[in-house]
Amino acid sequence: MEIKKVTQKEWLGEATKYIQGGLHRIAYVVVDSPVAIVHRKSQVDEDTCKALGYDIVESYNNAGTIVSNEGDVLIGHFAEPDNKWYDRFIAYFLEWLKAKGLNAEFTDNDILVDGYKVCGMCITRYGRIDYTGGIISVNVNLDHIKAICKKPMKKVPKGLSAYGITTAEVEQMFLDFCEGDRV
Repeated sequence: MEIKKVTQKEWLGEATKYIQGGLHRIAYVVVDSPVAIVHRKSQVDEDTCKALGYDIVESYNNAGTIVSNEGDVLIGHFAEPDNKWYDRFIAYFLEWLKAKGLNAEFTDNDILVDGYKVCGMCITRYGRIDYTGGIISVNVNLDHIKAICKKPMKKVPKGLSAYGITTAEVEQMFLDFCEGDRV
């Protein structure tokens, strides 16, 4: 399956093309500027986003608000329904984190380290495509999240950089998984 690194500005166009075309692809973004990804703009304080330098992007999923910073990694898998990629990726990522000596677990749709959310995942079906999306947090600004989001958070996020993990390592982990995942 094709794996494509896209820019932050290309992300929604690529996702639209894959979903509407029924294309089986993997795409990812290394975030290059602060962004709040929402289902509806009313989920965030738009004035605060502007003041703090966050773009607001309305996306296809209804997974809540994602406040992302430079160096975070957004991932997307577009394939046939019920393809189990979500389960395989979560298992792989958990083992990768545990191999680094971290206390990692999967709860609901999130990967936690020491009880902090480091990755959120979702699956959304669009006709003949299951879109599996995720955000792997490397650099979190908790004060910004609290100011931007209108809905109280259930799980406190933390960036993997707090554990000494870099964006380059996360990107390589993702590519290694995709290369080895030939199902």
